[in-house]
Amino acid sequence: MPSTKAIAVAVTALAASGINAAVCTPETPCESYTVLDNPPSEATCGTYAGSVTGAVIISDTQSASFDDCATSCIKSDDCKILSYYYDFPGSEFYCRLYSEYTLTPSDESNEYYQRDCLGCNRGTNQRGRGGRGGRRR
Repeated sequence: MPSTKAIAVAVTALAASGINAAVCTPETPCESYTVLDNPPSEATCGTYAGSVTGAVIISDTQSASFDDCATSCIKSDDCKILSYYYDFPGSEFYCRLYSEYTLTPSDESNEYYQRDCLGCNRGTNQRGRGGRGGRRR
């Protein structure tokens, strides 16, 4: 079993490395969420979906950034997936949260991010207006 000192040294080294810790604990509350650097391979994280069926939309509002949208999803107990999109180039971005859905991946429509794709933003992943979203069809 490692000593307390060995654990403290490892934790300090990890913190100093700048690695984006995805897990927020009660001791270190998370204020902002974004896409994990290494999301689960089985999760839909940015895949364009050809169709969404059986969808229950719980919110569809303007959003200043992808991180704001991701944070809204995490803070909602009902959110299972989100889309961050714009109606046409140059328009405002919107955040749509779903509590129920069925996705069929293809090359068109919006990008979708399941809740498992999202983690605490410790300042290393900055996604904003230019990085995410697609034209709504």
